[in-house]
Formats: sequence, structure tokens, C-alpha cells
Amino acid sequence: MTLLLTIPEAAVELRCGRNKIYRLIARGRIKAIDTADEGSTQTVLRVPRSSLEAYIQAELGEAPAQTKKARPRARARTSASA
Repeated sequence: MTLLLTIPEAAVELRCGRNKIYRLIARGRIKAIDTADEGSTQTVLRVPRSSLEAYIQAELGEAPAQTKKARPRARARTSASA
């Protein structure tokens, strides 16, 4: 099992696009490591598999709180005409 994933590999794991992975990294939801050589002007990002797993767990933990509860239906009013 690979510990560090490329951006496209991380996107495949989450079944999303590469841009979504970059947005998650920019927002701090997923951690990334720059593996470029020191002094290099190029960025070579790798995503730790553990960071993806933590993100998934956080999303699963938040999902129930974000779902809206169904409101009970109002009972139909009946007029008492006797």
C-alpha cells in the first residue's frame, strides 16, 4: 500500500476531480507534503493516505449533523359540524 499519493491518485481514491483535491488542500481539510528538491521552484505535492482517511472519517462524523430532520406532518383539521 502506497503511503504517499499523487494528486491524481488521491482524486481517484475520493472519486473526485484533481481540482477538488487542490481545494481541499488549500482549505486545510487534507494535508499535503511538498517533495520537491530543496531550492526548487517546482512544487511536487504528495497526499499522505492517512490524511485522506482522516478526511473521510471527519466527513462521516459530520454527515448526520448536517442532514435535515424531517418535520412532522401537520394533521388535517376536521371541522366538527353536527
